[in-house]
Amino acid sequence: MIGRNNVIREGVSMHVGTPKGGGCTRMGDDNLIMNNCHIGHDCRVGSDVIMGGYVGLAGHAVIEDHAVLGSYTGLHQFCRVGESVMTAANSMLPKDALPFSMVAGDRARLVGLNLVGIRRRGFSDDAIRSLKHAYHVLFHSKLRLEPALERVREELGGVPEVAQLVAFLEKSERGFIR
Repeated sequence: MIGRNNVIREGVSMHVGTPKGGGCTRMGDDNLIMNNCHIGHDCRVGSDVIMGGYVGLAGHAVIEDHAVLGSYTGLHQFCRVGESVMTAANSMLPKDALPFSMVAGDRARLVGLNLVGIRRRGFSDDAIRSLKHAYHVLFHSKLRLEPALERVREELGGVPEVAQLVAFLEKSERGFIR
């Protein structure tokens, strides 16, 4: 199923779904899929996504809204890319990429928040400050994941963007890029 107003350039391949994956590969609206990308079976691509040339998504991958995947990005099967993620060119993602993050590298690593992307989307200064604090607690404090998540919930639980980040982390089955 392909939504409205998508631009799908030359040489793009999109596989149909399989019975195991619910039988459907889905794409939202207003996406730009550049030349020679591959979207594997049972993938779900949100809306307002940009995929540079030669991006490859293995089966069952999920790309949330407003993600930007640099050219030659490769995504392992069953991995998720959160909302407003930006990947550098040539990034290989064997695990989930957290919402609002930037990742880079062969066996991608967390580079930081996608500040340019979330500012362009009009996030408030308070939301950006809260996301910065949440990322600091999760990745730069000495806390293990569960205590860090608990602290983020206590301090920032009322911020919708932070709640989305925490929910994404809690649902991760493959692990996530750090």
